[in-house]
Order: sequence, then C-alpha cells, then structure tokens
Amino acid sequence: MSTIGFIGSGNMAEALMRGIISANLYAPRDVLISDIRKDRLDYLKEKYGVAPTSGNVELTSQVDVLVLSVKPRNMDEVLDEIKGTLKDSAVVISIAAGITIEKIAGHLGDVPIIRAMPNTPAMVGQGATAIVARNTSRRHLKVARE
Repeated sequence: MSTIGFIGSGNMAEALMRGIISANLYAPRDVLISDIRKDRLDYLKEKYGVAPTSGNVELTSQVDVLVLSVKPRNMDEVLDEIKGTLKDSAVVISIAAGITIEKIAGHLGDVPIIRAMPNTPAMVGQGATAIVARNTSRRHLKVARE
C-alpha cells in the first residue's frame, strides 16, 4: 500500500486523516504527519494511530502522496525546506488557501501538483472539494478524489 503524509496537522488535515482512515484508503501506520507542535503530533498518534515523523524532510522522502496543510504564511519556508526531497513518483496536494499551483511549482519544480479546496462541511465528511491539477496522471487525480 502507498503512504500519505501531512505537513501541518490542523483541523482540516485531521478531518482528511479521519476520512481516509475510516474509508480504509490508508492504514493508520501509512499516514505520516509532521507539525511544529509536538503536542498535536502526540494527540493525533494517540487518537488515530498515525505515524509522527521528526520533520518535514523525513516525511517527504517517504511518502507517495504529500498533503500540504500549513498556514499560507508558512508555505514558502516549508517549500524551500522540502525542495528536492520528494520521491520521483510522489504527488503534492495543497489545501492551503491562496497558494497557487504556480507558487508551489516555483519552489518544487516540475512535480505533479493538485490544489484542493475543501469547504467547511468537508470537515465532517459532508462537503465538496474543488480540485485543479498540473502535471498529473489519472492515478494522481483518483487519489485526490478519494
């Protein structure tokens, strides 16, 4: 099975984790997380059984799907940190408001990128998510839709 990683573990990231684990799309051990708040990592590990990592670079080098769920003001720093660390087959999904695909590509290069904009009801599994993609395959889009 493939792995998915979340950089940033706020409310929307938690809702996505909960959804993919409940739908059996990923086993909890295949959901990696990175966050600057250790207490948040501990909470999510305890509640869902997900796997905290020591940092963003460790996470990105291991995952097939990378979800960027950091605050927009922190995105440049995160993108600079992880540049060049993604697996060749990885797809990047951003749920950060106001961050364009072009901005992400400007930091990470020619990698498959999907921008997903979930609405508030998505936090309880009742919403809709708009997606836009660049350099992606059907498989990448299927992963994002699920």
